[in-house]
Amino acid sequence: MRRQWTINGRFLAQPLTGVQRYALETVRALDGLIAGQAELARGLEVELVLPPDAVHSPALRAIGMRTVGRGGGHAWEQTALPRAVAGGLLSLCNTGPLSVRKLHGLRKYPNLVFKRGYTPDDTLWKWYARIAGGADERYDGSVVLMNEAHKDVMRWNFVNGFVTKLEGPALKASDNAVAVERMEIIHEQLTMELEPAPAPVT
Repeated sequence: MRRQWTINGRFLAQPLTGVQRYALETVRALDGLIAGQAELARGLEVELVLPPDAVHSPALRAIGMRTVGRGGGHAWEQTALPRAVAGGLLSLCNTGPLSVRKLHGLRKYPNLVFKRGYTPDDTLWKWYARIAGGADERYDGSVVLMNEAHKDVMRWNFVNGFVTKLEGPALKASDNAVAVERMEIIHEQLTMELEPAPAPVT
């Protein structure tokens, strides 16, 4: 998979003090990983974008270098650099443009929360107990929405789910409400699918 990143090269126009030296060594190390075709660097395309007033030019094997815009300093970083960014932007010296194109990254899926009235079936409780005891017991599953005729209308499919919380009903002697159990499932992916509409009757 192709991954594009741009490195903010403004630090190469600054005196090489501690922060700038750290940035330079980081770029060199990354260049070595890409040139050596390290596993994590496969498909990685990196470009070091420099201001015109850059005074240092590191010898790199795999990371390309390009000078863009006019001037330097904060003005260059806020105007010329964002227009030159391809993919993500890596700024190594505690400064960077206020606005760049945002990328998608890791997806976060909320926990699935279920509530149900009390039932003598203890399957979920046993599953939760095994996980609480250290078992890595994960399952794929589906939440299915049905219509009045009990036909599937829509379903949400989750992957690698496991119970992270299971709560029994609140026990109040003076309360005559329905006893409700609550369960949360953590998962790694959630997709939705619509059931096909029934064929028209002719």
